[in-house]
Amino acid sequence: MGPRDGLPGLANLLSAHLAIAALALLPLLWLTRSRALAIAFGVLLIGGALRFGDEWISTPAPTALGTDLRVATWNLEFGAIGIAAGLDGLRSLEDVDIVALQELTPEQARAIELDPLLSTTYPHRAMAPAPGTGGIGLLGTRPFSDVQSFSDPVSVRATVELDGDTVVVHNAHPLPASIGTVTAMRLPVAYDSAARDEALARIRERMAMDMIDGEAVLLIGDFNVAPTEPGYEPLAAGLVDAHREIGSGPGWTWRPSRFEFLGVGLLRIDYVFMRGLEPLAITTDCTRPGDHCLVVVDLARR
Repeated sequence: MGPRDGLPGLANLLSAHLAIAALALLPLLWLTRSRALAIAFGVLLIGGALRFGDEWISTPAPTALGTDLRVATWNLEFGAIGIAAGLDGLRSLEDVDIVALQELTPEQARAIELDPLLSTTYPHRAMAPAPGTGGIGLLGTRPFSDVQSFSDPVSVRATVELDGDTVVVHNAHPLPASIGTVTAMRLPVAYDSAARDEALARIRERMAMDMIDGEAVLLIGDFNVAPTEPGYEPLAAGLVDAHREIGSGPGWTWRPSRFEFLGVGLLRIDYVFMRGLEPLAITTDCTRPGDHCLVVVDLARR
């Protein structure tokens, strides 16, 4: 329901960061004992709890279910992290059944195909590499069927058999909103999400038949939309967001490349959504090279 564009849209995107930054004024409250400032902080805390509470704090119900499927998503930053680093990251995954890759270049895809360990671990592929940010792919321990790839926005769809059940997997990567910046520091001053939001709507349209058929569905990828933005809710409608359901903390998965050294994300734009499956655990690894963190989610059949 918040603003989508311009400076208000940018403020909406960064609303959690603005709320956190406002806490830096607490010493001023302590020094001035200002009643007006105290009321402002009370409003901030209540508003923050209402807006970010279910995003940052999860209390999943205890479950005796075991992991039936482990999935991962990782944006490879169209080769910027290097072929060797990308291969090392994929080799280090433990017991992951499906890996969703975005910004998969032809060089990276070729290296994955030729790597002996990855060929053994993930013998099944649904890859549509491309130069720049337009490549996408799935790696799997189980066979893929009914594979389809799409453009504008980039996505790939495949069906996976899971012990007699069928899971339809969509891996997608719409382009980000347009952000205007100034100065050498590239400070954001303008924001336009219209084209991005239209791309998110097309992704959901591609899933429409799978949602009607009642099959278990996974929607994975880098969606370039934050949970605080209006574009998030139509994307997530009818699906379970793994982090929102069971994760704790902000779960941020992306940072500008110049801030990789922080070892943490600064926005949550990489997601694992599902229907007909239950998330059991989620890990966000931001220690790897690249602007995106690697997200791994354990799932169980409902």
